[in-house]
Formats: sequence, C-alpha cells, structure tokens
Amino acid sequence: MYPRSILLTLSLLAGLPMAGHATIIGFGQIGGNNATVPGNLGSNATSNGNGYVVSNGTTPNISLLWDGAWDIHTSTFFSNLENLTVGGGAWDNEGSIPRVGQLDLGTHTIIFNSDPGYAVILNSFDFGHTAETAGTTVWDLTLANASENEVWSQRLTLANANTATSVVKVSPNFTGQPGESYTLTFNRVSQTYSSDGRHAIDNLSFGQTPAGGEPPVDPEIIPGTPVSDLVNTMVGVAGGSGTGSCVPGACLPQSSIYPSPDTQAAAAGGFAPGSPVVGFSQLHATGSGSSTMSFGNFLVSPRIGAGITEASHASPVSNVTAR
Repeated sequence: MYPRSILLTLSLLAGLPMAGHATIIGFGQIGGNNATVPGNLGSNATSNGNGYVVSNGTTPNISLLWDGAWDIHTSTFFSNLENLTVGGGAWDNEGSIPRVGQLDLGTHTIIFNSDPGYAVILNSFDFGHTAETAGTTVWDLTLANASENEVWSQRLTLANANTATSVVKVSPNFTGQPGESYTLTFNRVSQTYSSDGRHAIDNLSFGQTPAGGEPPVDPEIIPGTPVSDLVNTMVGVAGGSGTGSCVPGACLPQSSIYPSPDTQAAAAGGFAPGSPVVGFSQLHATGSGSSTMSFGNFLVSPRIGAGITEASHASPVSNVTAR
C-alpha cells in the first residue's frame, strides 16, 4: 500500500508553481555601450540593485552565472526591444537610451543555481533582432538541468523586416526542482547574414519557490490522517510459490528487495502469527501485494560447525514471533 496522502500532496506541489515572486533584470545602471554584463548579475537578490528590481518579490536563494560574452548595448536599433516591456526606471533604461543584454555570438548561456530546498522559476524574457542589417535568423532556446536533460525548448525565427517578427516575449513559465541548477542556452542555428551583435534580451524575469525569506516547506500531512494511510505496518508473507500479501514496514518503492520474516525454515516459507521467527527471506517485490522472487532464507543467528540443522537456527527467545 502506498502512502496516498503524501503522494497526493507531493503531486499537487510538483504541478503548481508558487505565487509570482520575481526579480526582473533590465540591464540599466551597469555600464555604457559594450560594457561586459557582470557574471553574477541578479544573484541572490534581496533588494533592488543596479540593473534589476525585486518589486515583485526577492530571490535570495537563486544565483546566476552569465557567460563572459554578454554585454550591454545602448543602440537605438534596440529601441523596439526596449519598448516591448517598459520597466519604468534607470534599472531598465536610462532616460530615452536603451539598455539591453546583447548577444555578441551565436551561442550564449545563463545558469540559474538554486540553494537546497528552493527552486527557480523562469518566467519570461524579451528577445529581439535589430533591423540594422536586413535578414532572418533562427534560434533554438533551451533550458536543461545539471544532467543536461532538456526541460523546456523553443525555436524562434526572427525576420527583422518588421517588429512583429523580430521582437518577441518568450515565456517558459518553468518551475524547477529544489536544489537543481538549470542552464538557459541561446543557440543560433541559421542566419542569412553575419548577425553577431544584432540580438539582445531584456526584462529577464525569474523567481523562486518557496518565496524569498521563507523556509523550505515539507509536504502537508492533514491532521487526523490514519497512520495506515502513511505507513504500511504489515509484514510481508511469502509462500513457496513466491506469492505474498504486501510490502513490509514503511512503504517501499516498486522493484525493491527487502527482508521478510519467516516462521518456517524453508526458503520463502512465510510465517504464522505467534510462531517464532526463524529467518528472513530476501524478496523481490514488483509492487504492493506481490513478491515475485525469493533469494533464499537467511536464518537467524547462524552458527559455524558441524551438526547444524535448520531447526537450531530458530530464535531461542520464545516470544520473538511474527506479528
């Protein structure tokens, strides 16, 4: 029997991101044209800082790592990108001058690292292709965990003949796993001209769960929940045919190998209530209610020497019984 209450609570927590706490990076106040984006921009944000705000919620448990080729750009060719989302402050743009994070190359990354017990939420960002040089580019955007497994992806074709096809808001709306790091990668897969330096991002919005300053939250156990719904208190019963009643003790994952007490010396002999425990069978369970294979009976207190019989391995304490 699996712990239904805990599993239901965990599934609800996994499927629902927390409320929208967010740090938003606007690239203002951190340098002039072609200044390098700080490698830790937006990390562990507990209050507003140069180039970002936390008006929608702090992210003290999320750190960022920008690759070294990101830089600030102030060209008016990026005005359409700057104006897609108006942040309203020097953190986003300084007066009428755009401040954006420029992609100088065909591949760029931003790594989001989460403290144990906290998870990053990647909300959205603006992405644009300037009309400085006419052309079309295609980009693969991906988000991958530390094991390089992709958890989100999107392909964009940016034709800069008009703003509608060259400046877009990208919204992954992805919530990660607690303590996991994720790498956001921008990879240009085709271009009709040499387009290095003709793309940028702005208004990168990310958050964390639990919200800033709050401790990690354990799954909720509803008061009054019967213990039997949380822990399987029955021991396993195994017959000679390898069949059984249920998984013993605290619930185990499927395909577990576990010891099952026997009151008969035969392999997978099973037990009778009130009888002395004489050994344990190593059982391979494929799920609650079925133990499909026995790996033999491991008797209690084995001794070394001649003349040992199975009966001699029985527990000398008469009240050690299967229950």
